[in-house]
Amino acid sequence: MKVYIVIALIIFSLVSCKKENSSSSATKVELLTKKSWVQTSSEIYNDGISKWETYNSSTPRVQYYFFYADGTAERKENTGGTTYTVISKGSWSFANNEKTLKHSFFTGMLDLSIDELSETRLQLSGFETGTNGDKFRYTYVHP
Repeated sequence: MKVYIVIALIIFSLVSCKKENSSSSATKVELLTKKSWVQTSSEIYNDGISKWETYNSSTPRVQYYFFYADGTAERKENTGGTTYTVISKGSWSFANNEKTLKHSFFTGMLDLSIDELSETRLQLSGFETGTNGDKFRYTYVHP
């Protein structure tokens, strides 16, 4: 009889265990548009040594990137507290089965590969026009 009780308790404990919700249940649109993003690193790919190196941007100020569910986007600077100044406006969309992020924060539409998109991190890479064909990688987190 004790064996049946032990077996029943084991089965009950296995059945009652629930797997935690993961970020995989959120869609890519939800992950991208849920909060603003801040760029934490900018890298350039060095073909000569086949590795990523820090790229010193000429813009040291903190910029916030807002992607909205309606396909619009804004790049802003914080001017104190919860006040932001819009630097540029644009649009965004997914392409290539949501493996590419197309955005127009600057001039024209830029296509960047989505290397990672999670609840906490966004990493994009690709070739920027006007940079001698250099490949860049950008990493963003939520502020």
